[in-house]
Amino acid sequence: MICSRYLENKNFVSTPYWQISVKSEKSNVQFSIASKEKYDNKDAVNEVFARLQKEKTLTVQSVEKKEICQEPPLLYDLTTLQKEANSKHGFSADKTLSIAQKLYESKLITYPRTGSRYISADVFDEIPELINTLKNHPRFGAYVQSMDNAVLNIKCVDDKKVTDHHALLITGNQPNDLSTDEQTIYEMIAGRMLEAFSKKCVKDVTSTLLSSGETFFEAKGSITKQAGWRAVFNDKEETDEDGNLPEIQLGETLPVLQSEILEKRTKPKPLHTEASLLGAMESAGKEVENEAERGAMKESGIGTPATRAAIIETLFTRDYIRREKKSLVPTDKGMSVYETVKDKRIADVAMTGAWESAFLQIERGEMHPDTFRKAIEIYTRQITTELLNIPQNSFPFGEGREGAKGQGEANCPKCKQAKIRFYSKVVKCMDENCGMIIFRNLCEKQLYDEQITELLTKGKTKIIKGFKSKAGKTFDAALKFDENYRVTFEFAGKKRKK
Repeated sequence: MICSRYLENKNFVSTPYWQISVKSEKSNVQFSIASKEKYDNKDAVNEVFARLQKEKTLTVQSVEKKEICQEPPLLYDLTTLQKEANSKHGFSADKTLSIAQKLYESKLITYPRTGSRYISADVFDEIPELINTLKNHPRFGAYVQSMDNAVLNIKCVDDKKVTDHHALLITGNQPNDLSTDEQTIYEMIAGRMLEAFSKKCVKDVTSTLLSSGETFFEAKGSITKQAGWRAVFNDKEETDEDGNLPEIQLGETLPVLQSEILEKRTKPKPLHTEASLLGAMESAGKEVENEAERGAMKESGIGTPATRAAIIETLFTRDYIRREKKSLVPTDKGMSVYETVKDKRIADVAMTGAWESAFLQIERGEMHPDTFRKAIEIYTRQITTELLNIPQNSFPFGEGREGAKGQGEANCPKCKQAKIRFYSKVVKCMDENCGMIIFRNLCEKQLYDEQITELLTKGKTKIIKGFKSKAGKTFDAALKFDENYRVTFEFAGKKRKK
């Protein structure tokens, strides 16, 4: 999933399109209007723009007003907590799980490795008391006091949707001496509990259609009548609606105060982050926006809430992927594996999800274990045959591979004769008498193929960040060979050996 998204993003060809933006006014209230059509032809948009500037007015064709009620979100399960902690705070899935586990062991939250976002009716009886424990909380105290005598929302109360463990809740024990990161996760869980049992958010939304000749424009606006659950974190929804619109009547003519042509470009799907990858794993790689449909697919997802973080961390440990800011991108090694097995049955996402579903059926007594075992035996024979038929030179890992990336049959820089071989933990000369060796893990920093290649071919790398000294301090340095072709550090502004 990471590799296919990376290639899709990398190979995407962006194309330009144009849209007309207009400023209008009524009753001293200015508001924005945009052309309904997005033009892929520059001459066409110029023609419409010229006509608009000539007429300098827009005629109201329709005005639609409606009340929108936004239900509060469900409580957190582990995967949803990990996704939001990643997107909002940059926490890795593994870090979020570790913090949640520590909070659980400190008896501040309920069992974190849950796949349910619901609670049972008997647990709901405890919610008012749990909410009251937050009355003196510096962040939530004022909101909790506003909930006095309020009727609690029961959207997330459903005995049938509770699995082995109910959704994440706080326990009511007062947190003391939490670290900043622990406080962040605790407040996410406490705040989500308040949101889940709060009132709906109610808005009045207005949509207006206007025209200039045969060209149509749209204006949208909204006003919040009842903040409801959004008041917990003062959450401002990101929409295209630009505040409230003035009272506009059908057939009314409005002035064009300002207009411009906006040039935009199509964008590829963004690279996966840990948040989006967790969502993709949950739905077995299928992009499903509807929450109910996503919930129905959880039983056929990749891994479980308790194991997804470990799966992602394994990819990092084996040097298949790396982080670029928040994005996940494949390494050369990861891309090689992907290209080798992407069309093979062993890489079938749906198959992995089907296994998880089968395990649950066996657990519930809906499938006999022998049925699953026989299917696995057939599957194992099939994938073994497929993998044995792959040429060995397709695997640039395991037993090692020759040459440095981009250098073909590269010779050892020390003996100048034997070939270089890349292994999972070291890179070394194939001539045992030469003894030239580079360890991939250096001061708790895993070196990428590109960095080792640069060292082999140029004798020195660019500055590499994130080394760690024996004292636990991080430092940045370039790598270079000394006169005996041992790897040394070179620091900016001075030369030192380590």
